Amino acid sequence: MNEGLAATFGATFITSLSGALSPGPLSTLAVKEGVVRGPWAGFLLALGHSGLELPVVVILALGLEELLRSQAVEMALALLGGLVLLWFGWGAMQAARRPPETDAWGAGEARSLLAAGVLVSISNPFWVAWWGTIGARLVADGLQMGTVGVATVYVAHISTDLGWLSLMAAVAARGRRVMGGLFHRCLLGVSGLGLWALAGWFLYRLAIALM
Repeated sequence: MNEGLAATFGATFITSLSGALSPGPLSTLAVKEGVVRGPWAGFLLALGHSGLELPVVVILALGLEELLRSQAVEMALALLGGLVLLWFGWGAMQAARRPPETDAWGAGEARSLLAAGVLVSISNPFWVAWWGTIGARLVADGLQMGTVGVATVYVAHISTDLGWLSLMAAVAARGRRVMGGLFHRCLLGVSGLGLWALAGWFLYRLAIALM
């Protein structure tokens, strides 16, 4: 990797931490699924999230960032995001009432986590706003070095998501194994409340925009 690409990778990686490490629906879901499914849940959520971001990077590289800055898009996603997070929060609260399950893995579970990573991401207006502003600037910088520069931006960005969400799920799964069923139920309950709080914030922003 030449110096220009290395600098682009480093700048994108550090900047992307602002999104990855911020408390949000995907991090909360990674904790919840880590408790229920185990440490690999975070990686699969991040994989679904990263798959969605590939066409976003392409859109930005084609100069269509105004689409992501549209108020209509933001309002539609605020409504969708609020409803999706209410649904996931309800699922977490219901799971907290049941005895802990053993980690269940199969094609169905993997597909559901990949889909959840896509659904929670695309319905998050803050994610769209990040790509419409900070992300658009990073892609524009990468474009100065052509396709390889844009690819470097993408790889650097998803590296933060893959690492952070995997870590969150692994910590949650470890806590469940060490501390047992009470930890399992408490963390699921807290995750459910967190998802509901984020849903309320999304819907509140929508209500303010409509006034």
